[in-house]
Amino acid sequence: MKVSKYLLPLIGIGLLIASFFFQQTTRAFLAHATKTEGVVVDLARSYSNQSTTFAPVVRFTSQDGIQTKFTSSHGSNPPSYHVGQKVQVFYDPADHYDARINTFMSLWGVSTIVGGIGTLLLAVSAGISMTATLRKRADEYLKRNGQQISTDFQSVTLNTSLQVNGRSPFRIFSQWCNPDTSEVHIFHSKNIWFDPTQYIEQKQITVFVYRRNMKKYFMDVSFLPKLVE
Repeated sequence: MKVSKYLLPLIGIGLLIASFFFQQTTRAFLAHATKTEGVVVDLARSYSNQSTTFAPVVRFTSQDGIQTKFTSSHGSNPPSYHVGQKVQVFYDPADHYDARINTFMSLWGVSTIVGGIGTLLLAVSAGISMTATLRKRADEYLKRNGQQISTDFQSVTLNTSLQVNGRSPFRIFSQWCNPDTSEVHIFHSKNIWFDPTQYIEQKQITVFVYRRNMKKYFMDVSFLPKLVE
């Protein structure tokens, strides 16, 4: 998670830069491209991951009378075109094979998809950072304003519901009986990425709680050694 915290924004920024590069490349292409009409003469099949996509093969005649045939870089399933369909084409007068169908996906699809993924990764990274910050603030608030109670240590349990690189974290469990209601409350620590069992010498563990909502609490495990990362 800590690696992702720094890696995701780097990848996201890299993808946004790549998206900008693709956009500039398309703008430069359109700035000097010539527009004409072409016709779909075939559908090129492409196989990947047990799926098949169909890209249109287009033939057009340039202004200087040269016939050129090219395969669009954008394919789909089901096919977006049929043989015999007329389409508008942009081509480079200096290189007729540098041609694209005049549609949003053919011209701007790559930059849009790459930019969208980059934006999503940055949003996820921001969400992770914001969540961690809010949790830290909530814990600090509880330590300052919550009620401090002394709970009985019960066990250390592996949190198998979470796995990172094949490893699951540990959690410390404790319980406390409310003397006013005779209700027993179970508490657990945040995820700990090493086995803390041998470092738990005391039988009492401090927990800070909201008395109005006992589900909101913070277990103080500052007695544990810090994990070197």
